[in-house]
Amino acid sequence: IRDRYQRRVRGRKRFEIMSTSKTRLYIGRLSSRTRQRDLEDQFAKYGRIVRCDLKYNYAFVEYDDPRDADDAVRELDGTTIDGSKISVEYSRGTPGRNGRDGGRDGGGSGRGRRPVGKGPPQRSDYRIMIENIPRDLSWQDLKDHYRKSGEVLFGDVFEDERTGKFKGVVEFKFYEDMKRAIRDTDNTRFRGSTIYVFECFLSCVTRTR
Repeated sequence: IRDRYQRRVRGRKRFEIMSTSKTRLYIGRLSSRTRQRDLEDQFAKYGRIVRCDLKYNYAFVEYDDPRDADDAVRELDGTTIDGSKISVEYSRGTPGRNGRDGGRDGGGSGRGRRPVGKGPPQRSDYRIMIENIPRDLSWQDLKDHYRKSGEVLFGDVFEDERTGKFKGVVEFKFYEDMKRAIRDTDNTRFRGSTIYVFECFLSCVTRTR
C-alpha cells in the first residue's frame, strides 16, 4: 500500500512539473532598458500572468492558462522590445499543444537555435567578458571556443548599446577553468579579430548593455 501511495505521489509531482512547463516561458535577449512593468504589460495582452521574474538580460513569465502561453510564444518570439529582438520559448523546452517546439531562436540576432528540452541555462559567478568579438559570431560558437578551457555553463553574445561593438559573456562551472580561459585567450586572434578577455562580475555586464 505504501509503495502504491508513493508511486501516486511521484506521478502527481511529474504531472505538476509538466503542467508548469506548459505555462512558464523563458524570454531571452532583453534590453537593459526593459523594466519589469513594461514586460508584464507586453505579455499580459495574451492572458493572466501568475508571475514575472526579470533578470539582467532575460526573464521568466508564467501564465495561468497554457493556451495563453502558446499565444505569447507564437506572437512575441522574434519581436523587438526596447530595440532588442527577443526570443520567447518554453522554460523547459516542452512543446505546446500544437507541437511547436519551445523557441526558434537562441539569440536576439537570429544566431542559432537554442537546444529544446534543456530549459533555461545554468548560471555561475565564474564569468568572463570577451570584447571585440566578430559581428557574426553566435553564442554556440563562443561556447564551443571556450570548452577548450573547461566546463562551460552559459554563453551569450550581444551588441554594446553605447559603442555598437559586439561582446560575449561566458560562465564556467569552476573557478580554475575561468582563470585558464583568461590566461589562454586574452589578447589572441579569434576568427580574424583580436579579442580581450577579463573576469567579469554581473555589474560589468549590466554596465555594457
